[in-house]
Amino acid sequence: MTKTNKKTIRAIERGIAVVDIINQIGPASLKSIYEGSGLPRPTLLRILHTLEQTGLIRRGLGDGLYRPTFKLEKMAITKHDETDLLADIAAPTINSLSEHISWPSDLAVLSKDGPFMVLKETSRPNSPFILNIDKIGHKVSLTLSAVGRAYLAYSPPDKINQLVTHTDLIKLKPCLEEIKNQGYALRDPSFGGGTDPLRSQYDDGLDALAVALPYNGEVLGCINIAWLRKAVDLDSIKSNYLKPLQLAAREIVKKYIAASGED
Repeated sequence: MTKTNKKTIRAIERGIAVVDIINQIGPASLKSIYEGSGLPRPTLLRILHTLEQTGLIRRGLGDGLYRPTFKLEKMAITKHDETDLLADIAAPTINSLSEHISWPSDLAVLSKDGPFMVLKETSRPNSPFILNIDKIGHKVSLTLSAVGRAYLAYSPPDKINQLVTHTDLIKLKPCLEEIKNQGYALRDPSFGGGTDPLRSQYDDGLDALAVALPYNGEVLGCINIAWLRKAVDLDSIKSNYLKPLQLAAREIVKKYIAASGED
């Protein structure tokens, strides 16, 4: 019996190799992929563009890093959690929102490392306004940030009790009820950003308005609009941008349901 030498398709081999590198590194910079692949830069850029167009990888809005998408998990090539799927879905929506209103939008989810909200995606690098560009993974206060309060307001009682002390909950209860009535959350007036609460200690100069992404009695995460406090007042933000933010939230949840294969 004679052996047949079957030729491989080099472009596919290279594409798979690039996916393997991104999987191994995690969110990967162009430089690290270039160094790991050994491919000519123009060839690598074409491969990355093709992988993006086919939905197998995406480039983060907030950090510019390449990461595998949830689509690859369905192909059993990589492992994701539900927040990765949420970020894949939310990224184009919050970017479109930011292009429409100019001010940036963030996606935040509950941290797995404690009672904080963590930045999962952001359109800040693409905004014409210069704001603090927090890195993906940046943590903010659960009880004082707009995204944290929106998350708590729409979470079930047992979840809230797991995350917030009884003393804090007593203080927060009127605020959380107001958030549910009005449909959005604001920062605590004393909050200056990050995980350290008081503006007297740290002040990022921003304000934010956030809405929740409710799903099946839980909260997937929250999206916000952030703006320079001295540049525009809250009434202007609410009258001009609250409705687009709420529509963006509904779009994200709708796409998440469709991607999860549920009606």
